[in-house]
Amino acid sequence: MAMGSSNPADSASFSSLGAWLKEAWSSGPLSCRSSDSREIARKWSIEPMSTDGEHAKGLASVLYEAGISGDVETVRGLLQKHGDLLDDREGMNMLLQHVSMADHVDMLALLVEEFGLDVNAPRDEQTPEGALDEAAGEGAIHAARWLLDHGARVNHQVDGRTRCFALSSAVFGGHLDLVKLLVERGADINAAWAGKNALSFAMMRGDEEITAFLRSKGAVEPGQLANAPEPTSPIDPIVQHFEQHLGKSTPLSLHEVVPGDPPMTLHAITMADRVALFTSGMSDRPMTVPPGSEAFRFAELLIYLPKGWPLTDASLGDPSLVWPIKWMMKMARFPHENGTWLGGQSAILTNNEPPEPLAPNTQMTCILATTRNSEFDWFPVPDGRCIVLYTLQPLYTEECDLERSTGVQHLLDLLEAQGISPVVDIHRPNVAPFS
Repeated sequence: MAMGSSNPADSASFSSLGAWLKEAWSSGPLSCRSSDSREIARKWSIEPMSTDGEHAKGLASVLYEAGISGDVETVRGLLQKHGDLLDDREGMNMLLQHVSMADHVDMLALLVEEFGLDVNAPRDEQTPEGALDEAAGEGAIHAARWLLDHGARVNHQVDGRTRCFALSSAVFGGHLDLVKLLVERGADINAAWAGKNALSFAMMRGDEEITAFLRSKGAVEPGQLANAPEPTSPIDPIVQHFEQHLGKSTPLSLHEVVPGDPPMTLHAITMADRVALFTSGMSDRPMTVPPGSEAFRFAELLIYLPKGWPLTDASLGDPSLVWPIKWMMKMARFPHENGTWLGGQSAILTNNEPPEPLAPNTQMTCILATTRNSEFDWFPVPDGRCIVLYTLQPLYTEECDLERSTGVQHLLDLLEAQGISPVVDIHRPNVAPFS
């Protein structure tokens, strides 16, 4: 398999390319803002690349965009000319995972067969799952079949236990054909993690067809299995912190709605005028932060929903009700899956580029995460970690653009001035015109 080649004269251009690659890959699942990629890629494939950092950053973005759009010739040309890109295995593996999510089989063949990427490359050191898991979650059946045909592992051993996130992800996405494919290829139908298995997710979604299929293949609920106890996470101090400030959490806590590592749990606290939904487990692993930002390594998330918002297993199947939960878990998983962080005091994640509505019943397109300097948002736990709490609030596209141009504090002041509370309101006015 060809590994690509590079011009020695260009080697200095890549001294910081790994950072640009990670930034480009990290923005990919939610937003990709590069433009004119084909024209730029042609220029860089025939001319030595400038040592300017912005050019290196741009090259990473162009490579990423061409990869997820299925532009095989552009990616081939860039990797042949700038072979040093292949030295960043973490970044290239992330590209492979995102190409799998986009269901581009020809691009998978290029990356694996011509440039030597590994179909079983893990997401990170703690998470053995990779491209197949990502394809399964997105319903990318052509990519999943190609990966399986080329040796992708469907089951993984973690802490002496078998888990199959690919199957659980396909089930949660409602992808019956993919579920059947994975079972046919040896997925452990009863593999459980954090108290949930594929059948658990099918029942949570109310998907009778997938539930019936799994049961026909011998699936049972985790409680019916004589397995060793599930590994536990040090989440009690976090729950206690919320209960001390907001009230008693409800007896029912919603386990993670997307399987992953570390396992995460959602808890609900019913308050006088709202419901507080918060995570525990996100802080079990540190985020990757730049030097000088170590205080932000351990984070949890909070979102306020209107009182009476359904938080039952049945509601997980309704797109108009489940979207705050899905986006909360997407943001919780994002830094761990992409080797990055939430960016300090605030961060914004957008639903694609150009931004698209977060759900069918709202025109808001972005999620703002902010943390304040308070004892509620910054609190220690007995094992020595300091937890940073980010509160999530959905935004309109124009509000997101305003934050980028004027700063987060201006936007927060404007929201307060217009009487907008942090409680999710799918019909609230857009405050950008009042700036």
